[in-house]
Amino acid sequence: MRVVSQGLINNAIRNNSIVSQNYRIVSRNNRIVGQNNRIVSRNNGTVSQNYRIVSRNNRIVTNKISITVPKACIASIREPLHNTTNGTSYHFDNRYKISKRVFYV
Repeated sequence: MRVVSQGLINNAIRNNSIVSQNYRIVSRNNRIVGQNNRIVSRNNGTVSQNYRIVSRNNRIVTNKISITVPKACIASIREPLHNTTNGTSYHFDNRYKISKRVFYV
């Protein structure tokens, strides 16, 4: 896979909090054509993470994770631990409400 474009937009601010991180990877070999990671914070209360992987061979289309956390706990969210064959393993505090949806076509 050859990466032909990679960009990073970071530190967008809404209501005095970090709102958005966007990563885009484009490949010309029709495997991975786009990847978007976004972290949204509203009023320091709700955080949603959307991971989108678009593939022209119609395998993995969308991996969406929604996380609701209390105020002032956004910094406690940890990064994913590792990838597994059945999905992605994530490690969070038990106080957080976590919902995970993975779609395949």
